[in-house]
Amino acid sequence: MDVHAGGFCHQRQGSSMSLFTALKRFMRYLDQRGVEYQFLNHPPGRAPLDVARDLGIDPDALAEAVLLEDRLGARMLVYPATDRPDPAVINRKFRRNFKTLDDAEIKRRYPDCPAGYCVPLAEIYELDAYIDRRLADHDAVYFALDQRTLCKIRGDDFRAIQKRAIWFEPERKPRAKPAAGPDGVEQASAATIEDRRKRIRNRLARLDTLPAMPKLANEILQLSANPYANTHDLAAVIEQDPSLSAQLMRYARSSFYGYRGQLDSLHQAISRVLGFDMVMDMALGIALGKSFRIPQGGPLGLKAFWQHATYSAMLVQRLGEAVDVVHRPRPGMAYLSGLLQNIGLLVLGQLFKQEYAILNNALTRYPDLGLNDIELNVLGITHAEIGSWLMEAWDMPGELLIAVREHHNERYADTHATYANLVLIANRLLYTIDVGDEDSDAMPLALLERVGLDSARALQIFNKLIQDRAGLDYMATQMAA
Repeated sequence: MDVHAGGFCHQRQGSSMSLFTALKRFMRYLDQRGVEYQFLNHPPGRAPLDVARDLGIDPDALAEAVLLEDRLGARMLVYPATDRPDPAVINRKFRRNFKTLDDAEIKRRYPDCPAGYCVPLAEIYELDAYIDRRLADHDAVYFALDQRTLCKIRGDDFRAIQKRAIWFEPERKPRAKPAAGPDGVEQASAATIEDRRKRIRNRLARLDTLPAMPKLANEILQLSANPYANTHDLAAVIEQDPSLSAQLMRYARSSFYGYRGQLDSLHQAISRVLGFDMVMDMALGIALGKSFRIPQGGPLGLKAFWQHATYSAMLVQRLGEAVDVVHRPRPGMAYLSGLLQNIGLLVLGQLFKQEYAILNNALTRYPDLGLNDIELNVLGITHAEIGSWLMEAWDMPGELLIAVREHHNERYADTHATYANLVLIANRLLYTIDVGDEDSDAMPLALLERVGLDSARALQIFNKLIQDRAGLDYMATQMAA
């Protein structure tokens, strides 16, 4: 299978039967959705763009597609044939690490693609897609089926059947950095910011300088991969750390779980109250978080970190229980997402003490400004970026990586979005009691709708949770000790 520029493939000899089967599937897909289509035949061997011009078709209405993949999954990228995006631009826009699938991998996964090429209708292949928004501006959209056929469908139909797509604006030119920082914040020079950013990125890129995953956390991860592991095995691993065992016992006995019986052992706490998976994720998060030591005081100190982490973890878990079934997250992973969302601050405080001190002082002086704004103006990088690099280096689950990276992004609607979205909702609620690093309590309605949660229900869950603030604060204090 020969892959040509723009993603079109020429048919190989002997593949006519697979092409016929693929075309039948393609036509059935459109027929079932009531989409009218027209095949435009042309002499073989001519590039689709040349054919479009010969037929008087607007070249910008000719759609092409490539398949991308990273550790979070595969995506179809759909764009006008006149302007194929640079993969680096797509990675920057969606904060991913995509690589283009080669022809052998496409053939292996999608053997019935017409002539080995996947048409730009991602749902046929049960894929999600990124689509250049310029393709939404045409009355008709065209795309190649093989080396001698274009397909034409109405623009309205093209938009309607792309239900799993994220439409994006193409990047016109690099965004200029702001000339000045937030009001009242003394912004470092552009050269200083770039130097700090490079220093942080370069050091984190060297795996030998990253914090090693704690031994206990590694053992918990190994246990999670063992299909035969049981409650006794988990308790035995956790009990190596008496402080972690005690913390989990406090959780199990707290009013949040409403267990009224006697709990005399960690095994009982796991089997009767918290559950195996929940304890696995809770223990992992606590073990990872407690491996960092940073100063106790200040808005970014250890006390503030664990107060926010404890409140958010419990709240994200409870919010997750209330979302619709389609989007409902794993309770333990929801808890872990809230607990470790700001792990980048711990990395900053442990590995980059000078930058951490500058940031902590700036936030102390200007508490009304958003943490992200101050980070970008002082360091040129955010704690979300730093934390996501660590999660990737430690090969942590994709759900957690996304929660860490996107928990301030209310427009995020891509892979594992529910976790990041719930963390953001929790943080907006916590803003009302001056906990955390959000700078607003505005509840994004589109985001609530996306996860299937209404603002009244979210507020009800929040109010119930903070009825026991004393218990939450006690647990946070123990975590920071």
